[in-house]
Amino acid sequence: MTAPRISVILPVRQAAFTIAQTVSSLLDQCAGQSVEVIIAVCESDPTCAQLAAIVQDPARLLIIKHPAGVPQLRREATLQARGDLIVITEDHCRFPQGWLDGLLRASEEHPGAVCGGPVDNGRLTLAGWAQYFSRYSAFLPKCTAAQVRTLPGNNACYPGRLISDRLALLEEGFWEAEFNHALASDGVTFRLIPALAVTQYQQRGLIEYI
Repeated sequence: MTAPRISVILPVRQAAFTIAQTVSSLLDQCAGQSVEVIIAVCESDPTCAQLAAIVQDPARLLIIKHPAGVPQLRREATLQARGDLIVITEDHCRFPQGWLDGLLRASEEHPGAVCGGPVDNGRLTLAGWAQYFSRYSAFLPKCTAAQVRTLPGNNACYPGRLISDRLALLEEGFWEAEFNHALASDGVTFRLIPALAVTQYQQRGLIEYI
């Protein structure tokens, strides 16, 4: 079987309110692309049954039998990725037209770099804005194209070899902040592409978030 050009990694955790829109938006990106989408979810997660009803090619479900958080789900899916490029996103995002194609073009223009975009807010309650600013203040839209220190965990495209050469760093999970720091220490660059913003709709209650 021919390996895809791009592997998209989607860890899913308790995302009943957002997952259908995320999967639909993501699959819309795949037309005409050499791509696989690996959706990792715990067997015990209520979202698992929901995903079974909506996942279709080129996406596939990776069902994890044991309890796992997002970094561990991300790791398990990444270990199965076959693409030259590995795109990381999350279960509460929606994607602009041409997002995946834009990440591919950016990676071709900046070989060896990690490329990604900013994060916009789709949750407009006070709690939603508070969570958004606390998580994504470094990745606000209306930015300019630039080399940056790091990229968000829901909008980044890695050359696959950067990950395959550093699997020991994923032993406890794919924690993007620590992994990106290690890449930067090795001289890897990060490129922010303003037009490739994802919109996040994460649904977390205030108490849970705190």
